[in-house]
Amino acid sequence: MKELIIETEFYNLTVPNTDEEQKRFEESILRDGCLEPIITWDGVIIDGHKRYLLCRDERIDYTVREVQFPSRTKAMAWVCRRRIEGLTPGTPIYKYLHGKWFNCLKPAYQEMIDKKLIDYPVDPDGRIRISKVMAKELGFNYCMVERNRIYANHIDKIARNDSDLFWAIMEGRIKVTVKDVQLLSHGDEKLRRTLRKELNPRSRTNRGRQRKQDEDDGVSLSTRIKEMPVFDPDMEIRGLTLTIPTWMAAIARAEKQTDMMIATDYAKTQLAEGLKRLDGQIQKTLEAIKCTEKDF
Repeated sequence: MKELIIETEFYNLTVPNTDEEQKRFEESILRDGCLEPIITWDGVIIDGHKRYLLCRDERIDYTVREVQFPSRTKAMAWVCRRRIEGLTPGTPIYKYLHGKWFNCLKPAYQEMIDKKLIDYPVDPDGRIRISKVMAKELGFNYCMVERNRIYANHIDKIARNDSDLFWAIMEGRIKVTVKDVQLLSHGDEKLRRTLRKELNPRSRTNRGRQRKQDEDDGVSLSTRIKEMPVFDPDMEIRGLTLTIPTWMAAIARAEKQTDMMIATDYAKTQLAEGLKRLDGQIQKTLEAIKCTEKDF
């Protein structure tokens, strides 16, 4: 599978999953495969980061759809607009994506104003507030546009300085006020240390982000030790059970899509040997758990 590019600026636009949502997401991919394509722009993932990371780690096939945008800003605006649908207004991730979307649209609106392509209000002092123009055109309240735009600017500064704190805010693991966000973006070290003490242990929803952080730090994915909070005697069995449907689907797909009459003898021999080894391991595992076909 082709290794795709993950850039932090696009990755930070990912909507966090709750633990339950993450569990359902993983079970769905492992059971049914990756049904939606990974969307890229200029080779960079802009939508589907969680799907890509899981498929890459579990060796699950996925498709890639390359989309075209005239600029990076236009690509980010598309992602933000796509992601805010269905989110609850007022939540940190909603305010961030909304504000980020407005910031991405701002240059385009400035250009339309300069070319007199749209009507625009003028303040009594003669100034043209782009946020007012955007609010009018998009049907939003001006104050909300301005608040979320400024909020997103502060959050971006926090993300650059402390990615763990950024994700803790986006996931709602810590509660911060607008004033806190402003102070953090301006480098209030005392507040940052205080908030970091409140952080909960890294949850399951952060595993993809931990992988991304490890890659940035030069840590090999194959050597990183997964954090396990408690011993779970059924963990490996559950994982295997969820993976088996993927194997079955892959075998059925290969059988359906391949003309065995024209496939090479070498390829068929290799497949047959692999299936025999798999069957042998299945029989050993059934014996280990003291199950036979009559038990089913």
